[in-house]
Amino acid sequence: MTASSTDPRGRRSRSHGPAALHVIRLSGEVDVARRDELGLLAQAFVASGSPSVELDLADVDFMDSSGLQLIARLHRTAKLRGGTVHVVGAVAAVRRVIEVSGLDSLVEIHRTPR
Repeated sequence: MTASSTDPRGRRSRSHGPAALHVIRLSGEVDVARRDELGLLAQAFVASGSPSVELDLADVDFMDSSGLQLIARLHRTAKLRGGTVHVVGAVAAVRRVIEVSGLDSLVEIHRTPR
């Protein structure tokens, strides 16, 4: 299953599975304007049945609490399945938001895709 979308501002998201590792790729700004889209991506992970998820943020230049909510939601699902959330490729500013929130203690952060 692959789901992909591009909004009018050129921001992209992509989700594919099923596999042992579900992958979600985001780009642009991850903010409240994308809340519905982020919810659909989280639902796609739930539906995939995969225990773990890779959240590729390499092309994300801004993230607010909406992105943090997505990470927390992904973590809850992965934990129930005995899996892990792997956040990959986040730029320093986005990594800092994750660290300040404390979510870095719940997920694995990798500078490059796995």
